[in-house]
Amino acid sequence: MAFFGRYRRLMRLTYGVLLAISAALFLMNVKTQYRSTRSLMDERFRQTADSIDFLVKSLTDHVEGFRAVAETYWREDARSCPYGALVGQIRELPGKNAFALEPVKAPFKASETGNITGAGRLSGRSASFAKGVRVALGMNTQFGAALRNMPGVVWAYYTSVDGFISMYPWVPYTEYHYSEITHTGEFYSLGAPSANPTRRRFWTGVYVDQCGKGLMVTCGAPVYAQDRFVGTVAADATLDLLNTYLKGYPYKASSLFIVNDRGEMLAHPGLVRSTDPDVKNVKLALPRATGLTPAKLAALAPGKEHVLGGYVVVCHQLKSAPWRVVMLTPRASLVRSVAVQSAGPLVVLLVGMTLMLLVANSLTRREFIEPAEKLVTHIDAASRTPDAAIPPVPDAWRSWFDTVSHVFSEHRDLLEQLRSQNEHLEELVAARTAEVSKRNDELAAAMDRLKEMQRQIVTQEKMAALGGLTAGIAHEIKNPLNFVNNFSELSLGLLDEIAELLQKSSERLDPDDLADLQDILGDLRQNAAKINEHGKRADSIVRGMLLHSRGKPGQAQEIDLNALVAEYVNLAYHGLRAVDAEFNVKIDTEYDPSIGRISVVPQDLSRAILNIVNNACYAAYDARKQRPAGFMPAIRVTTKVVGDRIEIRIRDNGDGIPADVREKVFTPFYTTKPAGKGTGLGLSITYDIIVQEHQGELLIESEDHQFTEFIIRLPVRPHGQEREQ
Repeated sequence: MAFFGRYRRLMRLTYGVLLAISAALFLMNVKTQYRSTRSLMDERFRQTADSIDFLVKSLTDHVEGFRAVAETYWREDARSCPYGALVGQIRELPGKNAFALEPVKAPFKASETGNITGAGRLSGRSASFAKGVRVALGMNTQFGAALRNMPGVVWAYYTSVDGFISMYPWVPYTEYHYSEITHTGEFYSLGAPSANPTRRRFWTGVYVDQCGKGLMVTCGAPVYAQDRFVGTVAADATLDLLNTYLKGYPYKASSLFIVNDRGEMLAHPGLVRSTDPDVKNVKLALPRATGLTPAKLAALAPGKEHVLGGYVVVCHQLKSAPWRVVMLTPRASLVRSVAVQSAGPLVVLLVGMTLMLLVANSLTRREFIEPAEKLVTHIDAASRTPDAAIPPVPDAWRSWFDTVSHVFSEHRDLLEQLRSQNEHLEELVAARTAEVSKRNDELAAAMDRLKEMQRQIVTQEKMAALGGLTAGIAHEIKNPLNFVNNFSELSLGLLDEIAELLQKSSERLDPDDLADLQDILGDLRQNAAKINEHGKRADSIVRGMLLHSRGKPGQAQEIDLNALVAEYVNLAYHGLRAVDAEFNVKIDTEYDPSIGRISVVPQDLSRAILNIVNNACYAAYDARKQRPAGFMPAIRVTTKVVGDRIEIRIRDNGDGIPADVREKVFTPFYTTKPAGKGTGLGLSITYDIIVQEHQGELLIESEDHQFTEFIIRLPVRPHGQEREQ
């Protein structure tokens, strides 16, 4: 078989060399294609950026034309301006301190002019105001030509320093009009002398159009009458106009977008549309892997290729606007695209050479390798299987197969006789061994049951004796304790009556004597109150001892465990609220609906749950004294099925239980609460109910100043199954 293995390794090595040569050719081709594709992408990117620059240049040329025409009208007689006759149609609006060119009457049409709206009255206006209105009307021709030449430009307008605006095309006063905030818009404020002393053309940031055209950007220029600032001219372009140029970029692996000097995106085919409700920051288009921020992007040298975090970044600075066109290309995606294109010729070459190898290999295997392999396989089969079939082989190989079959047939007959004798002996030994093992298992199980019964009997006898002793002591203490409590209450009542009599007889007694008597009565009242308080404390301890000593188990019933837990969680919370009106703890619950109904002793299990929930509420509420302001006391109660047990978890966010105390909390009369706040029997009784009565587990998990969680695990018992005694 080593020969056949070497033959296969040789064929694999030959094919591996073929693959390595093909891979080297493929990588060389990919590298060449990658460089060519990058060159084409950069060239197309420059063409796209130049097209956008040309568009922006056209828009700025129109705005410069607006300014030139407006300043010409201001230098000359404005009465010769086209549409000057429309001045007479401007009227004051009824009920408003405003005026507008509304409605437009014949021979003019609203589609041929813009609407002039302003604040205040027309009467008493200056000559400069009248000339400014005529200049604004004269701009209608230039405004109309600009909007016809550039479909993406939706508004052209003239904003006057004298408190009006001429908006083209015409829109009703109710949709848009001049107001007090008009002069605060960037289309006007960026042209004012204080912000633009050099009278340069300006671009605004991206904003939402008030007339419902969506997101747009404005190019504007200040207008001066000689050295006096008289207003601004501007044109608004929607962002979709810029997107149309980016969508024509053919290389989908790259993403193109336009960003202004404020870090706002003006165009991005996938992220920016004119219908968007708000302005998009360029950070949305920058992959985190590049490490770019708007400031770092603005600092990149334009026209150069920057490789950042697996991305190729190229920027083009527009000449006519403070904008940049940015191309982001993930190198991995581009390499994959180029690799797919380059894989075709390689696949053809590889398939051809593979076919040649397959033909040569097929001839060699058919004439020599396969018959030899079949002979080796037949030898192995004949050694294991009687009458192994001889596979079809060339006639020259047939005699070898017949000889092998005959030799192994004789050898098999001898082995069969020996095997039958060994099997009979092994059967006898196995039968004896199984019988001894079965008896040992039965004895071990009986011994385990006997030890468990002995342990339960001893425990029950101890608990019965302890319970009887505790009950006797508690009953003997309770009778005199009742007398102490009752007579202390009667004494308090008698002291109140004496105080009333002294008050009535205060005029007949010496004031000093009266004061002494009142002090003595006060001391007696305080002593009696303390006797009553500590007597009730002792009475609660005695009641706990009586509960703890109860030896007779309750009757098991089938109940809805989730309903029982929910009921006693609510009972504990409202019970604490009744004692302290300011008590408030957030309770989160999560009950597993798959639990259903199980068999427990409900009156005892409910007492155990009530004890633990009371302790959890107390711990969470008490922790607020050491926690910062805003801390919310909370407990969480959950139930779920875990294997063959049902688990109840009660968790609080209190101060936790120290590790050295956790081992003592189930000891009778041990309590972690301050003096007078607990008897120390609640958790002891709870432990007996869960572990002794229900054969469950009661565990504690706690972390100092973080949480305490009690975990109850109960065995699942179908209804009617008796508890193991």
